[in-house]
Amino acid sequence: MKILAVDIGAGTQDIMVYDDEEGFENAYKLVLPSPTRFFAEEVRRAEQDLVIFGETIGGGPFSRAVLEHLKKYKVYATERAARTLRDDLAVVRGYGVEIISEDEVADKVVSLTEKEGKKGKAKPLRISEFNPELLPLLASFGVDTSFDAVAVAVQDHGVAPPGVSDRENRFRIIAEKVGSGAGREAGGGEGRGEGRGEGRGEGREAGREAGGGGGAEAEIESFAYLDAVPDNLSRMKSVFQSVKSWHKGPVLLMDTGPAAVLGSLEDERVKGVVKEKKSLICVNVGNAHTIAMSLSGSGNGSGSENGSGSGSGSRITGIFEHHTRLLARQKLSYYLKKLSDGSLTFEEVFADGGHGALTIGTGKGKTKPEIISLTGPRREKMRGLGFFSAPAGDMMMTGAVGLVKAVLKRL
Repeated sequence: MKILAVDIGAGTQDIMVYDDEEGFENAYKLVLPSPTRFFAEEVRRAEQDLVIFGETIGGGPFSRAVLEHLKKYKVYATERAARTLRDDLAVVRGYGVEIISEDEVADKVVSLTEKEGKKGKAKPLRISEFNPELLPLLASFGVDTSFDAVAVAVQDHGVAPPGVSDRENRFRIIAEKVGSGAGREAGGGEGRGEGRGEGRGEGREAGREAGGGGGAEAEIESFAYLDAVPDNLSRMKSVFQSVKSWHKGPVLLMDTGPAAVLGSLEDERVKGVVKEKKSLICVNVGNAHTIAMSLSGSGNGSGSENGSGSGSGSRITGIFEHHTRLLARQKLSYYLKKLSDGSLTFEEVFADGGHGALTIGTGKGKTKPEIISLTGPRREKMRGLGFFSAPAGDMMMTGAVGLVKAVLKRL
């Protein structure tokens, strides 16, 4: 099976071309700037009005660049593109962005040019997570691009209900996947941050306390969507529709954090712990977000030498997610200790500016993890808390490896 895996983070997009006859070690790999960074630079270079169209992409740098651009120029955007800034289009209009239809894009560029009397006064900017130029680039090096499956990882906070912040809604989605529900009922929240992926809302926590509850332990692969994406995940949905426009085979979408945790299980040292059915914690320190999962080994996912095992072999017993910029080594150490003994709560992490936490069961009977695995582009700041894992020999491919493992499990 030939798989194209693209892990799109806040800083980079990490690409792997995998063939199950060759395994991970012989996979082709690329690390490129993330779409949000690339398009943010396009906005900063534009000294003119902008007409933005295309897909819903990750916000972060792009959203901040657009808001800065609005201080001097006009910005027009289609609905799909505008949702990059916020799902609530009323808020986007409040920023000063004029929402236009897809049919108005070409006319808007022409009319603005004529109005100003200058050629190219309004710059059209098409945004997308997946760059279609990737396929001919790979083909130019002799890579067969007739993939059996395509897998993409992005982070999606989801379309939050009124009064619920991005951070609250984000962790509700995580908690539902793990199997314990999402915490307390929605409260009267305030804003949801500057852009998609920022998660800076200051609303009250949504849902009851995530911790000490029941619920079955989920496998990491439960975060993957195969050939269907819920409507409330607007960013994932946009990527899915884009890929399906050119790839007719299976398409898998997965959240970036769980994809990285799943990929870290391919490290040989982690494999050994899973095979022995021991507990462990896997941490991914990303450019924007840090996720940690406590796992219990089921012993069923050791896999084969080429990475085509039947699954992760581990079940989630706890999880928390935070913003990397708010975490120092000492603070993360504190959270990992509480995660391992089952005492970490949603409230504690959310009040600290993070997304939340959830543990399955109470702290009683929890055991110290056999190992703590650290991966992610910002893991250096957490040196000493665990060992640096390198699945398939390359830390930057952790998420892509996780995507491949999810495809192999689901197909």
